[in-house]
Amino acid sequence: MSTPDAVQVMLDGDDGGGQPRWLTAEETAAILRVHISTIHDMCRRGQLVAMKTGRDWRISAAALREKELLGDVHIKLVHDIAELSAQKTATLVMARLAGAIGQDVVHSRIEKATE
Repeated sequence: MSTPDAVQVMLDGDDGGGQPRWLTAEETAAILRVHISTIHDMCRRGQLVAMKTGRDWRISAAALREKELLGDVHIKLVHDIAELSAQKTATLVMARLAGAIGQDVVHSRIEKATE
């Protein structure tokens, strides 16, 4: 399914003057074919790269284009990598702590965390 030319212009990364393009919630809702309240919810939950200007949301056209091109699979992959990285970091910190203070309790927690 191809993106219509008008929508493609809105999704271009900049406004033609080298500045990043920010879409309104209404424009984003039209592009994603969802209700505007869904866009507001997605902005509040951090599912869209957005900023609030007064009462209105502005959504990054470049980030929306990336989301459209790469889809939710890419976003899930990024979240999974971040989660695994956090788990690995916690395990390493606990291992160093165990080595520094030599407590068996910490070692048993590391073993449980890595099972």
